[in-house]
Amino acid sequence: MFRIDIPLSGMQTSQIMMNIYSNNIANVNTEGYTEKKPVLESIEGGGVRVAKIENTNSSVSLVSNLVELELASLQYRANAFALKIMLDTYGSVINMLKCNRKECNIHCY
Repeated sequence: MFRIDIPLSGMQTSQIMMNIYSNNIANVNTEGYTEKKPVLESIEGGGVRVAKIENTNSSVSLVSNLVELELASLQYRANAFALKIMLDTYGSVINMLKCNRKECNIHCY
């Protein structure tokens, strides 16, 4: 059984992470601003979410946040690709079922 909620949770989590790191980068020179970091947790049954956003009480590391931003972006794209594969597979299964019932006009193998 396909669980599209798993890559969707990964995409949502990655988006939140990108927002956090982008905000850190935007405030790198803001006096008094301290770096924020996401704390992730597993979801029962599969998936991930941001459990909380911690204030590190330290200044922003530009290099570290740029790396984390890129990683979050890659994670988002990987989850989006996994979701696309799942949806394509669903479509193929539906087409096969239609062909078995002779309800389609596509070439069936």
